[in-house]
Amino acid sequence: MNKQLQTKYLTEINLITTIRLRLALIVAIVLYLSFFALDFFIYGNYPLALFFIIRLAVTAGLLAIYCLTLLSNFTRYAVWLCIFVGIFTAGGICLMINITEGSVSPYYQGLNLVVIGMFMANSFRTGYNIVIYVGILAMYVIATLLSPATVDLFYLFHALFFLTSTMIFMAIIGNLYANQYEKEFVIREKLRESEEKLERSYEAAKTEAEIDGLTQTFNRKHFIKRLERRITKSIFTDEGFYFIIFDIDHFKDLNDTLGHTFGDAVLKKIIKTVKQSVREGTDIGRYGGDEFMMLFGDGEPEQIVNRLISISDVIKNLSFEHDGKKIKVSASFGVSQFVPGKNISPKKLIKTADAALLEVKQTEKGGILFKEC
Repeated sequence: MNKQLQTKYLTEINLITTIRLRLALIVAIVLYLSFFALDFFIYGNYPLALFFIIRLAVTAGLLAIYCLTLLSNFTRYAVWLCIFVGIFTAGGICLMINITEGSVSPYYQGLNLVVIGMFMANSFRTGYNIVIYVGILAMYVIATLLSPATVDLFYLFHALFFLTSTMIFMAIIGNLYANQYEKEFVIREKLRESEEKLERSYEAAKTEAEIDGLTQTFNRKHFIKRLERRITKSIFTDEGFYFIIFDIDHFKDLNDTLGHTFGDAVLKKIIKTVKQSVREGTDIGRYGGDEFMMLFGDGEPEQIVNRLISISDVIKNLSFEHDGKKIKVSASFGVSQFVPGKNISPKKLIKTADAALLEVKQTEKGGILFKEC
């Protein structure tokens, strides 16, 4: 695993450990309170006060730890808190073993539950768990030897064997689980990366198929598709629209004289200016060469013409420099209108606007002409 993947893996297993720790804490609190009631019936009143203090202290501690796990930035400390919970809970149990029957106390089974819970909550770090288990085992032996009760070696070794067997079993299962989870994580991440790469490739291919590389407007094929969809929508909504085709006056001469690089720069700047001058979401496409198309919403022809005059003035105010000389350009516009209820095809809309553009260029460069289909 590379460093980035390793970091992501650690974040994920810390989150899982946090969730498991919360569940383990809930179970531990319930068990402590349940055994408190059971102790009363087993031992009577003699150890009740001391048991109550131990139970209360451990339960309060577990509740406080549970509250810590709810903090948003807690997950990074999940492993260490798991270790603390294991030692803290086992410590309470060892203390109860010490004040009761010592080596013959059945409370060593509680330690067994702690070992199982520790491995289940923190199953990704078997090494940590083994070290803590040794510490718990040492606490148990000390609690037994220091107990007022007589040490029964048979019961002591029986408990140690039982606890060690549980630890070995849980360590093997935990290690197998952790290794399998890591393998699955790596496979899952590789699949996700492959899917993201494929999605990016798809988006890039889609963009390349729909967008003109130079001007970042729709290419002719995709714009025609959008025009067809706009016609279908207009028929259902009974709202007309305008199709505009425009080109840059004398662009061929400019391109041939000053070079294609300069011509490309002119087109890019003009289209950028046009995009800033129209409403957001306005469809703009490249018809071919220096010819471009636009779709405007419904309105009176005079309103559309006024909007185009404003765009034309902005283009005329643009200035381009070449070899220290300032170059001015203009654009001519041809307009056709789609009216719901009339049998107007995309081809007819384009043909009509193109005819209007051709006519205005023959009479008035930089002009605007509207023609009805």
